[in-house]
Amino acid sequence: MKWLTVLDKRAGIRNTIELPEPSPKKTGRERKEMSLAQEHRGEEKTDPKTRKPLYPVFWDSEYLDLPIVEKRKQKRPAFDSETVTGLVGSAKSYVQMVYTLAAALGMRIGEVLGLEIDKHFSDDFSTVLVRQKVRKCKTEDYLKTDNAYRDIDLHSSVVKTLKEFIGLRTSGFLFSSRNGKPLSDSNILNRHLHPSLEDLGWSDPKTGDRTAGNHAFRRFRNTHLRNLIQCWLGHAGKSMTDEYSQVRDDLKYRKLVAEQVGIGFELPIQSAPVVPNVPKSGFAVEAEAAVNCSEVSYIQRCARSSVG
Repeated sequence: MKWLTVLDKRAGIRNTIELPEPSPKKTGRERKEMSLAQEHRGEEKTDPKTRKPLYPVFWDSEYLDLPIVEKRKQKRPAFDSETVTGLVGSAKSYVQMVYTLAAALGMRIGEVLGLEIDKHFSDDFSTVLVRQKVRKCKTEDYLKTDNAYRDIDLHSSVVKTLKEFIGLRTSGFLFSSRNGKPLSDSNILNRHLHPSLEDLGWSDPKTGDRTAGNHAFRRFRNTHLRNLIQCWLGHAGKSMTDEYSQVRDDLKYRKLVAEQVGIGFELPIQSAPVVPNVPKSGFAVEAEAAVNCSEVSYIQRCARSSVG
C-alpha cells in the first residue's frame, strides 16, 4: 500500500469521528486556585492536565513484594559509656579528638569533619556552630535538615582538650590532611574505629556484630541526652511544645545544662600527643632547622668535653 493511500484513509477516518474540542490552557494562577478549591472541598488534588492524583500514597506491599522492616532487627549499633571511654583512651593523634567531639556533642561524622577553626567556634571555643559538613572529602554548605543548623555548647573538660588540640592554629579545618583538605570519614572508620573495636572485643548486644559505624557515637549521645535531644542533635520537633521552646536562644541556660549533664564518658588524664597535619610555613621550617642545628652543636660540645 502506498503512503498516499494510507494518508487518505487516515484523513477519512478522522473526518468521520467527531473529536471533542481541546480545553483551553489554564494559567498558573487558575491552576493554583483550582488546587486550593479542591483542598477546601476536601477533595484529592489532581493534575489539571491529566486529571490524575498529584500525590498517590497507596502502596500495595503484597503486590510489590517489599520486605517487612522490623526495627528491632535493624543494625543500629550504639556504644555505651565504657566502650566510648575505651575508644577515646586508646585513640592516637587527631582520632582521639574526633571521637571526643562525636560522642560528647552527638554530631554526625560529616559535621565533625566540616568544622573550621575560624568559622565554627565561639571566641572561647565553648560553643560549636554547626553550619556545614564534609562528604567524600568535599565540603557541602548544606546540612541534612533545617534543624541540623544548631549551636552546641561544650563541657569545660572538652573545651580544655579542644584548645590543646588546636594549639596556635587560627584558621583552616579542625581536621585536615597535610595539604589542608578535609579528611575522609571512611578512613577513620576502616583504619581506626574497626581495629579499635576489635582490640576492645566489642560486639553489638542485639545483633552480635563486631563492627559499627561512626553514627554509633551519635546514638550514644542520644541515649545520654533524652530531655534535650531536639536541641542538641538537631531533630525536628514533634509537638507544639517543641515549637514554642526557647532553649536554642537561651545561651546562659544551655551552658549551665552542658556542665550539669556532662559528657557521659571519661576523658583520658593525658591526651594523646597531637601533631596537626598542616602545611609547614617558611618560618616553621627555619625554626625546625635552627633547633636541629642547636642539637648537633650541643652533641659536638659534649663529645669534645668527654675527649678532653
